[in-house]
Amino acid sequence: MSDRLVAEAVGTTADQVGLWRRRLGVDAFRQRPPAGEWPDWLDAVRDRLGREADADIAEQVGVCGTTVGAWRRRLGIPAFRPQNRARDRP
Repeated sequence: MSDRLVAEAVGTTADQVGLWRRRLGVDAFRQRPPAGEWPDWLDAVRDRLGREADADIAEQVGVCGTTVGAWRRRLGIPAFRPQNRARDRP
């Protein structure tokens, strides 16, 4: 449960919950997989990251474009940038 939800349940602030959680050595709640654990769809599209737009990949695997971008950045892959063909014309 997030610090905010705990704070609402017990009538204090999220900052206070976080302070006590850290003092007690309790890790923060995380909805995303820990580092080293990959989502199932990532292996299927890993070779396309940075070669296609994040939004296009996301639509095909059924996730948000922001999610694809976050995993691409985590892997150190730069974003897809289509070349400007008009600039290459004489």
